[in-house]
Amino acid sequence: MSRKPRAAAPAAAAPAGVRVVLTGGAFPNVAVLHWGRLRYAIVARDRQAISMLSDNGSMTDDARDVVYLAVSTPEVIARYRAQGYTIFRAEPADPSWQTVLLVPAP
Repeated sequence: MSRKPRAAAPAAAAPAGVRVVLTGGAFPNVAVLHWGRLRYAIVARDRQAISMLSDNGSMTDDARDVVYLAVSTPEVIARYRAQGYTIFRAEPADPSWQTVLLVPAP
């Protein structure tokens, strides 16, 4: 069974304003499924990382003011918070990941 998170679900569910959604292991699926409309960037270079895309990358939905991150350090999260972003963690509403819930990140 493949995981197919919908990138639009977190954006629609979140309150107005800029948001960061921590997608965890679903990040590569979000990147592949929505590559045409999301802008990829490297958040922090880490030459020791296994994958720059999943470990230190971001996908930005400029139309919805949402940044999707896979895994991030506390320093990166603090930097986004200092810029006024609200941080959420994406969690599946069911095992299929067809519906994604947003949980405020501590």
